[in-house]
Amino acid sequence: MRIISDNLYLHLGLSFLVESSLPETKTKRLVFIDTTYSAELTAADFDGAVVYITPKRFNIGWEMMFYTEVKKGETIDMTMSVNDILKKLEKFVYSEDTPLVSIQPKFRLTPRETSTMKSIASGITPSNWSQHTGSSVKTISTHKRSAMDKLGLKTQQELFCTLKLLIKYTKAMHMK
Repeated sequence: MRIISDNLYLHLGLSFLVESSLPETKTKRLVFIDTTYSAELTAADFDGAVVYITPKRFNIGWEMMFYTEVKKGETIDMTMSVNDILKKLEKFVYSEDTPLVSIQPKFRLTPRETSTMKSIASGITPSNWSQHTGSSVKTISTHKRSAMDKLGLKTQQELFCTLKLLIKYTKAMHMK
């Protein structure tokens, strides 16, 4: 088991919880990645059964974006009770395969929403993106807002943090 985090309390608490509740044979390939961890990661950091640790609960759209764009895994958040975290981890480590659930259309980004998110992530302003696509700034803003709703993001800051994290993780997955 590896825990990738800057937070010593998270590291100690998670270590104690997992080691005292689950057999080592089931947890030795677990990799917990704290999504607030600031250092760079490499593909080796994702080698194992990945559990993303988030500061708050995100919806299935957010989870599926990371599962498909980075690596399939499980997500636990810091608002969950210890019992809920343990139940989720037990289900994850004891399942033979964790297939991606078919994501409902209400959480799936359209091609336009995806391209708008990628443009924002690369630093292109909505007005520049609207000129590039031939769409109005209002249309670009609608695509951005719709994508944020589907991903469960409430603020611009959450959007930029999520996009920055997604870029960081996909970059790490391609580094050898």
